[in-house]
Amino acid sequence: MLTFSCVPTRTRWRTTGRSLNQGEEDKADRYAADLLIPPELKSQLRTLSDARSIIAFARRIGVSRGIVVGQMQHRGLLRQDYFNNLKVHYRWNASNEIEKVPVRP
Repeated sequence: MLTFSCVPTRTRWRTTGRSLNQGEEDKADRYAADLLIPPELKSQLRTLSDARSIIAFARRIGVSRGIVVGQMQHRGLLRQDYFNNLKVHYRWNASNEIEKVPVRP
């Protein structure tokens, strides 16, 4: 099992520790994706066609609706500009604190 720690910086997250080769990175990506949406439920992503079904699915499996949207976009099931209003966005403010970005309708 791979263990990583992520540290926020002003502009992005950076991974501490040793760098990963592509195989390790791919394995870590699959592991994280499988934790968020179990493999046996991933086929159901294809059936989600509107905001209501995405939200219901996310609640049923106990993850953020933005996670579901992001996974669908990553897999090519949704365009990158669809349902982004279901995601929670954050930014660094002038005091170097993280704050939520208001969602546009």
